[in-house]
Order: sequence, then structure tokens, then C-alpha cells
Amino acid sequence: MKEKLKSRNKRQRWKYLLFSFLFLTAVFHYQIEDLLLEKYGICKLAIISDEVKRVRYHKGTFYYKFWVKDEKYMGDTYIESDSSKVIGQKICIVYLRAFPNINRSREAYFKSGFEGCNCK
Repeated sequence: MKEKLKSRNKRQRWKYLLFSFLFLTAVFHYQIEDLLLEKYGICKLAIISDEVKRVRYHKGTFYYKFWVKDEKYMGDTYIESDSSKVIGQKICIVYLRAFPNINRSREAYFKSGFEGCNCK
């Protein structure tokens, strides 16, 4: 009887830990991605495209695009789409080698860090 109760408590504890981990990951995934980018991020030049990200009641912002191993990835520049002068310009971005879809614009997103970034 005691062993059955211990086994049930152990399973409940694992379920609780798994649920807690998933919940915290869902809530803090941007902060986790930022930490990974700051520690393991790779700098690269990307091109600002004419595609615009629109969110209700906000001005649109341009996307940037870059390629890793012949596959195209995109991210938000945080540059408002009021001016078409920036289309085609190059922008420095940071991405994870293992997960290139996790990427950020260095200039617009990170306020400090990446001093060793050589985007040229």
C-alpha cells in the first residue's frame, strides 16, 4: 500500500514538474531566446525586404530576409513602413546556428552587446 502511494506521488511530482517547465517556457520563451542569442548568436547581414508585418492598430514594419544553407529566413526589422527608402538596404542580425528561425535585428532589438559583431 505504501509503495503504491509513493509511486502515485512520484508520478504526480513528475507531471507537476513537466507542467511547470512547459508553462515557464511558454511564458518566458522570448527571454530565453534572447539569452541564447546573446551567448551563442552569430552575426550576419540581412536585406530589408518590401514585405510588411501588420498588426492591428499599429503601423506596419518591414521584414528582413537572410539565407542559411540555401534556406530563406525572415525577421522583423522594427522599422516602420512609412518610408520605402530602406528597402534593399543591409541590416545586421543575430541568429542561432542550430535554429536560424530564432533571430533578431541587432540594431533595433538589442540595446547593447554584440560589440564583436562584424557585419560588413
